[in-house]
Parts: sequence; structure tokens; C-alpha cells
Amino acid sequence: YQTYAPMAQRELEALARDILERHRLLALVALHSRGRVAVGQASFVLTVWAAHRAESIASVDEFIERMKRDVPIWKRHVWAHK
Repeated sequence: YQTYAPMAQRELEALARDILERHRLLALVALHSRGRVAVGQASFVLTVWAAHRAESIASVDEFIERMKRDVPIWKRHVWAHK
């Protein structure tokens, strides 16, 4: 994964604050890998705490869609050659 680190960090933090407020979450933690990620390894972790399941599910869906659209993190596939 490639990022423009200062902007990516700033955008992720702003997104997290907005999602926390909009969905009335108790807490939110988002971690995204940079650099190489091996096949089968997690590249992204999003954990939310909410009073109700519906809020948590909606917040996860919105966070991921907006992150993919707005945060400068780019995936580059590396294909193995035999």
C-alpha cells in the first residue's frame, strides 16, 4: 500500500471523528497497513464500540466506503513470476 502519509493520517482522523459523532459511537479504532502486506494477512482493521448493533454496522459500512473514496491510500498488486 502506498500513501501520502501526512494527508492520509489527517483524513483518517477526520473521518473517524465524523463517524464517531454521526453514529453516536462510544469509540472507534482504525488501522491501515502501509508498504507490503503478505497474501492472507490483514491490511485494515476497524473496531467500533456502540450502544446498539445497528449503529455499529452502519458506521462500519460508511467508514469503509468513505475511506476508499477519500483517503489517499493506494493498493498496488505485486504479481509473483515463476
